Amino acid sequence: MGRNDCKGTCDVQIKTPHYIEIIDYKDGMVPVSAEENPQLMLYAVGAIMGDKRYESLIFRVQMTIIQPKLTLKGMDSLSSWIVDSQTLGEKADDLKLAAQATDDPNAPFVPGDHCKYCRHTACAARANVAMEKSGISFNSLVTNDLPTAEPVSLTDEQIKNIIEAAPMIKQMIETAEAEALRRFEEGKQIDGLKVVHGRGTRNWAYDDLEMEAKLKKMGIPKTSAYVTKLVSPAGISKLKWQTRKGEVKSLSDRQIKTLEKDYVKKSEGKLTVVTESDHRKGITLNVAPMFQPVQDIPDWLA
Repeated sequence: MGRNDCKGTCDVQIKTPHYIEIIDYKDGMVPVSAEENPQLMLYAVGAIMGDKRYESLIFRVQMTIIQPKLTLKGMDSLSSWIVDSQTLGEKADDLKLAAQATDDPNAPFVPGDHCKYCRHTACAARANVAMEKSGISFNSLVTNDLPTAEPVSLTDEQIKNIIEAAPMIKQMIETAEAEALRRFEEGKQIDGLKVVHGRGTRNWAYDDLEMEAKLKKMGIPKTSAYVTKLVSPAGISKLKWQTRKGEVKSLSDRQIKTLEKDYVKKSEGKLTVVTESDHRKGITLNVAPMFQPVQDIPDWLA
């Protein structure tokens, strides 16, 4: 299509003289439709281009998405869309024009569901849409007059919107802070803002041996001046030590696997609410649906 920035890996490609099917596997929980899916259309165009069998034919193109985890939500795991090659070519031309439009340095940002995959952090359009969706505005933040001040008064939809918007809003704030610091470092001023030192750390003014000697003069024995701590499971694979012969050694892969299997106890992290698209498995907290109501209660329980 005359570009080198539009590419992907097609999972399955089935080609016959009068039929092509493009199949893509999705592992997430957010439903993805095959209908007019730009990714699959581009894969189909890539499969057709350069193949002389399809130069002068009108044939059927089927695009299919297989998303097994949707069955956990009671949804269909298959989504398909069939189109003829002529219609596909027309849609491909539209995609080509859209791609060319992104080359304009002043091209407008168009926020949407695709933003979750975007690496552009300094996007005000994306953050504004996120804030609008969450029901939070800059004005409400400044006046402390949030539309839903009491958490218990939030609807499920409002909670979902706010949690979905949080990463984008946080990203916008971090980007603004970094830009403000850059301007201050250039000698510029921003009314209402100033630069301060964050919380610092306390360290000894001398090296360990010198500080050991000074502490010893104060009556602190060496055994009390040093703290010995067992290496953590996270640091064990990076551990290196020197033998008496001067050899540098480390644990073998087999030893590390043994440690992980037999000597490491894994604890669960604290409960956290995330969007449904998160790759981690959801936790069932409401167990009531797992039990059937008792219809006939025995006399001795009545």
